[in-house]
Amino acid sequence: MFTDPISLTIATVGKSLKAVSRADHSSSYREVTGEYEMVISHQETSKRNRRVVRLNRSLYSPDPFVPAQNLLSKYSVYLVVDHPISGFTAQMLQDDWSGFRDTFLTTANYARVVGGES
Repeated sequence: MFTDPISLTIATVGKSLKAVSRADHSSSYREVTGEYEMVISHQETSKRNRRVVRLNRSLYSPDPFVPAQNLLSKYSVYLVVDHPISGFTAQMLQDDWSGFRDTFLTTANYARVVGGES
């Protein structure tokens, strides 16, 4: 299991997410304000393994149709690694992740994806 708490830096501001739930194949971490939550989970079958890291953010914002009221808005960012139980070594998975992270996961490409480009 990951250490408790998990530290993140978002827009130059440090966030501390403390463990709020732990099970055999998952853990949840939440910031004291409840704005940020991270869920790390694993699904293992006889043929495949799926690893998921999900960062959730929730906040209240003005309702565009009734500005005097606030709405709860939520979104998530996921990392999913889905692999067969055999055929790929741990090093191959690590190398592919490193290449993907270092050459594609740029701020510019993220903005393009969020903007709807494919």
